[in-house]
Amino acid sequence: MKKCPVCNSSSNIEQIPYCRKCCWPTGIVEAMPKHPELCQAILDWASQAYKENLQLKSSTSASAMNVELQETVNLNPLLANLSDRIKILEDGYSQRSAETNSMVDIAKIVEDIQVIKKKNRDIFTFLEQQNLQNQKLDDHKQHSEKVLAEYQRLLQSLINEQKRQSEEIRLIKSSPSARNVNQLLAPTEMSSPLMSSPLISNNLGIGSSGLGESGLIREYNVSSQEVPKSLRDGSKNVSIADEAIARIWDGNVSNITFKLSRNGNFLIISRGGYCYLVPNKQRRIISQMYTLAQALYKCDGYSENYKDFRLVKPALVTEESSDCWKLSQQGTLEFI
Repeated sequence: MKKCPVCNSSSNIEQIPYCRKCCWPTGIVEAMPKHPELCQAILDWASQAYKENLQLKSSTSASAMNVELQETVNLNPLLANLSDRIKILEDGYSQRSAETNSMVDIAKIVEDIQVIKKKNRDIFTFLEQQNLQNQKLDDHKQHSEKVLAEYQRLLQSLINEQKRQSEEIRLIKSSPSARNVNQLLAPTEMSSPLMSSPLISNNLGIGSSGLGESGLIREYNVSSQEVPKSLRDGSKNVSIADEAIARIWDGNVSNITFKLSRNGNFLIISRGGYCYLVPNKQRRIISQMYTLAQALYKCDGYSENYKDFRLVKPALVTEESSDCWKLSQQGTLEFI
C-alpha cells in the first residue's frame, strides 16, 4: 500500500491508474522522470486544489459538494492533457539536445578537416622543396657529366699522343744506325759540339737575334696549350730528318736537318728575314724525346712530370731547299 501524493490517503495505487479518494492520476510522476521540479509544482497545485475542495465541501450542501467532486474528477483529462504536452516538450528538448550534439560533432568534424588541410599544405610545401632540391641535384649531375666527358676527351687525347710518340721512338730505335740508348753520351757532352760548331758561329754568332724575335717570344708564351694562330698561320710543320735522328742517338749533334712533316714536332716561323724553330706545344716532350730536344734547345729545369714550359729563345735554322732546313743556332726552353 502506498499513500497518494495529493490527498495522503492509503490505497492500492499500484493496481489502479488513479486515487479512489481524490481521483489523482498516479502515473503522472512516472511520465516525467527528467523534470522533478515540474512534477513537484504539479503535485503542489493538486494538493492545494484538493484542500480547497474539502473547505468547499464543508460549507455547501451535499448536492453542491457532489458537483464540486464531479469537477474534481473532471480534472483528470486536463492533467492527462498536461502530461501529454509535457511529454511533447520533453521530446522537443531531447531533439534539441540531439541537434546540439550533432552541431558539436559537426564542429569537431570541421576542426578535423582544417587539421587535415593544414597537413596537406605542409606535405605540398615539403614536396615542392624536394622537387627544387632534386632539380639542383640533376643540374649538378649534368654539369659533372659534362666535366667528366671533357676530362675523358683530354685523357684520350693524351693517350693517343703518347701512342704516337711511342711509335716514333720505336721507329727511331729500329733505324739501322740507331744504338742502344744506354750508350748515348751525357747531355752536356752532346750539346758542346753544337755550341762550338763553326757553322753556328760563322753564320749568326751566339746570342744574335733577328727582327721580331722578342714579339715572337711574347706571342708564343701567351698560351700553354697550343701555338697561337697568329704564329701558326704561314708556319711550316717539320720534324728532325731520320738520318739526323740516327746521328743524335750516336752522339753526333752537328748538321741537324729538318724535313716537312704533317704531324711535325716543330714549327718554322719566318720573321724579319730569319727562320725560327719553336716546339709544337701539342707534342709533349717525354723523357724518351728529351735527348732530341737537348740537341736543339738548352733545357732549364726539365722534369718528366713538368706542367708547362716557356720559350726563352727560339732556335734558328737556315733554308737548304724548299723542304729542308738546317739548325744554325740552339735555342733555350725553361720548364715549369
